[in-house]
Amino acid sequence: MSHGPACPGCGKLVSFWRTQWRLGSAFACKRCGQMLEISRFKAMIMGLSMLFTFWLLRPYMGGALGQGMLIIAIFVLGAPVTYYMTRPTRVLDAGPPDPASG
Repeated sequence: MSHGPACPGCGKLVSFWRTQWRLGSAFACKRCGQMLEISRFKAMIMGLSMLFTFWLLRPYMGGALGQGMLIIAIFVLGAPVTYYMTRPTRVLDAGPPDPASG
């Protein structure tokens, strides 16, 4: 399933699973082979903002049912937002490791 963020090199859409799981891990674009990654930092900020939103709204949602509905609402709204806000970036090849660095 490919919808949303595109490879900065060729424009091929990135798989849904790449934008949600294994963040920070480099992967190759299926079309051009360019090494890409999704920023862990941006994803962490999005996740923390969803957690903070839950924490702020929790007192206003009475009981377990209200809090469960809040969790579902945050997930339903948060997953697409994180999907579209975290764009893949090119991984700069640093070359082979320096033998002098140990």
